[in-house]
Amino acid sequence: MTKLRLLLTAILLTALTASAGGSTATAARPSAPPTVAAADPNCAGYGTGALLAAAYIKTLESTPRAIGAVQMCRRPVNGKYLYYGWVILYQQLGTGEHGNGLVRLYNPNDGREYTFACSDPNGTGAIIAPKTRCTTPGLSQSASGAPYVFNAEGYVYKSNGVIIASGGTTGAG
Repeated sequence: MTKLRLLLTAILLTALTASAGGSTATAARPSAPPTVAAADPNCAGYGTGALLAAAYIKTLESTPRAIGAVQMCRRPVNGKYLYYGWVILYQQLGTGEHGNGLVRLYNPNDGREYTFACSDPNGTGAIIAPKTRCTTPGLSQSASGAPYVFNAEGYVYKSNGVIIASGGTTGAG
């Protein structure tokens, strides 16, 4: 399964970006919750290393099908890195459906976790038709300190909150 995931990630990376990115991210250990910045449109355009990890968003049917992608992104800003998640759905959602993207920042040293969503302030908002993409707020981290683990996740929900599709990157960091 791991080899299949790596192969699918490599194919997606090639298809979504002009250059191959790294597979890990390292960020500083914050003394307070990370600084949140305005969202970016996607990983493209920031050069090598901007795309840290990618995964398909798949339906939860007996035969899953890819309906979108989620990316864990990073770009340099003023001597720090800005980490953010980007979700794209391949078609508009139906009536009563909505999507969202998350970034989870986990500190393995003390167990703290921060979660930021597209629907949070400074994100681009949840995905509701005709919209097909969203970006989480950016998490600003200095370039020195303890490593953190970053994950990006994408979900599609029915109006009653039931998840009908999901996908997420494995730990970048």
